[in-house]
This record gives sequence, structure tokens and C-alpha cells, in this order.
Amino acid sequence: MKRISGTYFDGSGFSRQIGGSPGRRARIGAPWLLPVVVALGGAAPGPARALLITSEAGFARVAEFDSSNNILQELDADTSAGPADPRIKLGDGANAFAQPTFAEAFGAFRNDQATYWVNLNADNTTSFSDSGIGAASVEMVYNAIKEPGDKAFVLHTTGGRLRIADPDAGDIPLVARVEIDARVLVGPNVIKEVSGHAELFGNGGPTNSPVENFQLLSGGFDIGVGNFFIELDSNAGFNEVAADLRLTPLNIPIDLSNIVDLTPITISVTLTGEVRAPGAETIASAFFRDPTEIDNSDPFAGAPTITFETLSSVPEPSTWLMLGAGFIALWGCGGWRRPGVALRPDQEMAAN
Repeated sequence: MKRISGTYFDGSGFSRQIGGSPGRRARIGAPWLLPVVVALGGAAPGPARALLITSEAGFARVAEFDSSNNILQELDADTSAGPADPRIKLGDGANAFAQPTFAEAFGAFRNDQATYWVNLNADNTTSFSDSGIGAASVEMVYNAIKEPGDKAFVLHTTGGRLRIADPDAGDIPLVARVEIDARVLVGPNVIKEVSGHAELFGNGGPTNSPVENFQLLSGGFDIGVGNFFIELDSNAGFNEVAADLRLTPLNIPIDLSNIVDLTPITISVTLTGEVRAPGAETIASAFFRDPTEIDNSDPFAGAPTITFETLSSVPEPSTWLMLGAGFIALWGCGGWRRPGVALRPDQEMAAN
């Protein structure tokens, strides 16, 4: 397996590996992300509302891989001259179902508010065309001064959709995955961190298979019965042919109140996505943005954002409760993971 090296922005040793060898579970990768320079000079301080922002920058990268994890092409952009919006064609530009295949990442700042998303659709990876695996990342970074009354920054996610389809029941697992990580740093030290990931993984197969065909692997997202669907074929429903996951919107506050006033801090939010569609007639797509806006040409429509809150305007406790008790533990310990649950159709019916 080829290791893809890169530079991390905070020196904390945080590492993940992109992909995996054929036939093995793939994991999304951060090593190929652009290095983020924490000392982001040159920007004028923002307005004196909840955090004094001294600089801001966004970095985006998209890449295509073959099944051995070799980089076939990559493209990056930053927000120094406007929105960062790299996009590349994957494979020959269309899958077996004539759908466009591409990897795209978007990041922009408007009035100090970060907007960001990723959108990917893999091409079919076969022995005749060993390409089409896509990855995308966007990282939004603030340097700021924590001022009296600053309470939190809030991740506003707007939903998303993951889909894999394998009607011919192949042997090499398909993958569609997104992951979001938010960090607060004082110097090189990470003092707050939250993360969430969601992945569809597997192949089609008989409904009575002794092993799971399609699996949902998740942590940090509020996924319930009704968000994850298994599609059956038209042949009396004896085969599972596709899996679909709908991510719901969330407002996720990250507590800043225990940071000493006038402390310089860095806030970094990274979103990554990966898609793999091995086989001649397969689909793997990932979209982290309001799914109803997937065809909207306005890149800001339905996009996730970041806002900052003062003591007087932190989300009400009732909003926190909607996020679940897991966030309470998160604020105390600086990290949060929750295992996801994959339900087969018969389990969904029982749950209902």
C-alpha cells in the first residue's frame, strides 16, 4: 500500500490514511490536505463582535486516485483572491449511468462568515480503467483574540447525502464518506475538538445473506431510523442493490468560555469526502450540503456555515438538547464519538 505523505497544520500528530488496498475497507485521508499556515497575516481585524478576528483563510483540494492509491491528478485553491472552488473530472467524466463524475470542494468567507462544502461522484473503477476514485477537502481557518463575553463558535451543518449502488453485487466494497473536524488551538496545542463522520460501505447481495451487504459506519452525526435506506431490486425484492443516507441539519456549539480572555486562538474546521465505485456498473456519491440545493448554481445556497456567539446569544438550552447528551460530554472532554447503527429493512420495520 502506498503511503501518501503531507504536512499537518498543528503538529499534533493527527493522522489518517486515505483509502485502502482493493477489497479492504477504505478510510478517508487527511495527509494529502494542503498545509495550513497558522500565522495568517495580512487581514484586517474583524468587527468587535464575539471574538476579535485578526485573520482568516480557506484552503481546498480535490484529487483523483487509482486503486493502488496513486494520485492521478490534483487541484488546489485558496481564498486569498475570493472563493476557493477547485473541481476536477474523475475518470472519463461519466459513469455507466451517464452521470457526471467529479470531485469538487468549496470554501469562502463573506463578512467573516465561513461557507464550505464538498461534492463528489466517482467514476467506475475497473481493470480496464483504473481511475475514478475521488477525494475532496476544504479547511477554513480563523486567527482570533478571545474577548470578554465570547462564549462559543457554532457549526451550522445543513445536511447532506451519501449513496452507493451495486446492482451486480461485486466483490470489492464501494465507499462514500464524509468527515468534519473542528479544532480550537492555543499555539500548537489543541484544547477543543469535535468531529463527525458518516460512511456507506459494502456491496449489493441477497437479502438473506449471512453477512451484511451495505453498512453504515458513523459517529458524531444525529442519524436515526428513516435516514438510512436499503434499496431492493425489482425481482420480488430478493436482492439489496443500493444504500442511501440522508444527513440532517445540526447546530453544534463549541464552548469557548473557559479560555482566558485576550488569549490568541486558532479555529480550524476541516471537511473531507471520499468516493469509490469499483465495478462496471456502480455508483458512489457524497454531498455535504443541503440536498435540495444539489443542482443550485449559487454555491452559497444551502451551504454549511460557521458563526460566533457572545454570552448573550449562545443557542438556548432547548437547542442543545436536540443535539443529544453526547454534546454535553463533548464540552467537558474535548472529543466526541458515537457509533452508528446500520438497519436492514426488516429491522427498520420492527423499529417502526
